[in-house]
Amino acid sequence: MELDKVNIFDYQAPSPKDILAAGPGAIAAPLSPAEVLEMQKSQFSSDPVIRKLQKVGRGIGSLFAVETPVDYALSGLGAVKPVVAAGKGIAAVAKEADPKDLVFVHNTSEEAIKSFDNMDGIPSPSIAVMKGDQPFTGFGNIQLIGKPEKFDPLVDPRNKIYSADAYTPRAPKKLRLAKPGAADKYLEKYGDEKLAGTLRSLENKDIGSSVIDKSEIIELTFDSQIAPEYLKRAYLKDTGQDKVTSSRKFQQWLNKEKDKYLSQDGVFIAGRIDKDTGFAIDPFDTTVKPYTLDNVVENMVQDTQRGGEGGLGMFGSNRLRALMSERFESLADIKNRKEMLAKDDEVFDLFDDIQQILEDVDPELSGNTGDIINNIGEGLKMGDDTIESIVENALDFYADGRSGAKSLEKAASEIATSLRLNAMRPVEYFEAKPIRSVGFDEFAGAIVPEATSQEVIDILEKRGLKVIKQKFDDIDKDYGKGKIRQQFKDQFFSAAPIAAAASATAMIDSQDQGIGSL
Repeated sequence: MELDKVNIFDYQAPSPKDILAAGPGAIAAPLSPAEVLEMQKSQFSSDPVIRKLQKVGRGIGSLFAVETPVDYALSGLGAVKPVVAAGKGIAAVAKEADPKDLVFVHNTSEEAIKSFDNMDGIPSPSIAVMKGDQPFTGFGNIQLIGKPEKFDPLVDPRNKIYSADAYTPRAPKKLRLAKPGAADKYLEKYGDEKLAGTLRSLENKDIGSSVIDKSEIIELTFDSQIAPEYLKRAYLKDTGQDKVTSSRKFQQWLNKEKDKYLSQDGVFIAGRIDKDTGFAIDPFDTTVKPYTLDNVVENMVQDTQRGGEGGLGMFGSNRLRALMSERFESLADIKNRKEMLAKDDEVFDLFDDIQQILEDVDPELSGNTGDIINNIGEGLKMGDDTIESIVENALDFYADGRSGAKSLEKAASEIATSLRLNAMRPVEYFEAKPIRSVGFDEFAGAIVPEATSQEVIDILEKRGLKVIKQKFDDIDKDYGKGKIRQQFKDQFFSAAPIAAAASATAMIDSQDQGIGSL
């Protein structure tokens, strides 16, 4: 079974029909894990063998043994509290219970916007789903505000949404080609024969894998930290300054200068790629492809989505959480997990927790904690077994027959619980990952720093986005754009199950007498 097709929570929200059948002004809410556990304890036999048999046939939720509140929350047994009459009209209840306070945001950069415009779309972007006032930083200083209806999984099944940063594949690194005649123009202006030769190589669209080294030379040349002196002199002459006083402004000038010689057309390396550098791990097992929207999307979606970003390396707690993240089937599912959206202030060290469990079983085994965790991570990536089985297989491999079967089984159960606890840690955002190309028209607007180039602002406005400039003084106070984002409240959403039933209010008079009046 492929991991991307597994929803380990397997949660089904109550339908509008269920809610309407419950009576006047009713709302429904999921039971807390503790409440459900108590209910289940009263239903299961005290005999462990019989109790195990009673749990058979639960669907994918049965991947998890329901023994703790945490297990229950992950078990797929999505019980609902008995419906409570609120004594209010359904429209009022919906408004109170489900404020529009969630939003889709995508952080990006000026360079990326110009690239997207050239490609006529955005290849499979990672989009944060978060509280409307939650700061969101990193990945670029331009923030695009999404239209929620465009990213609803019910509208398009290619719209994947996960309960955490799911470490999904990134777009491959774009290696820009040179404009025709760029080499001669650069040589005439700056007299740098070596760099002109590099540009001349990049004018050839059939350059092959040597494009990697050539592109790296260009990027380093136009880096404000190590740019050659002749570029610094040109900058000072253009700006009328005696010395470089702002590395940010110098970098902006360098970017504009680079754009004079490089096209927005480019290529990328398809094959075994280092996820951090974007370059080939094995240069002999790669292909150079044109950087088109279709090619890039195809390259991204053929990878495993959950955990696809990680590539090589260790399995840390966040990456393991990504592999165990829930996949939401609708905006209603997002609303039902809304309580997970919070700052995680609690210190939870998964490595130390697992190491202590192993220490109690076999001190020698605890010395292999890192390897065991990596083995578990590889098992989760395969996605073809239960968590307990994955952990047991990892322990068996390193135990070498030293520990008793019962001890290892107990340790596996405790480690599985730790993994579930890790998967349920609060997150600041869910990750939406449409495995398709996304148009500019799927975003309502953009928040940009006031120093953003006019070229990029023109692109965004030409594409129909409302552009709001954020002043430098405001950036200091609202770096994550949580406050200025309120200007896009019309794109905030709420999709609790009751919202679907709210259309019934069309049948209720202006006094909102309640659904019972139907």
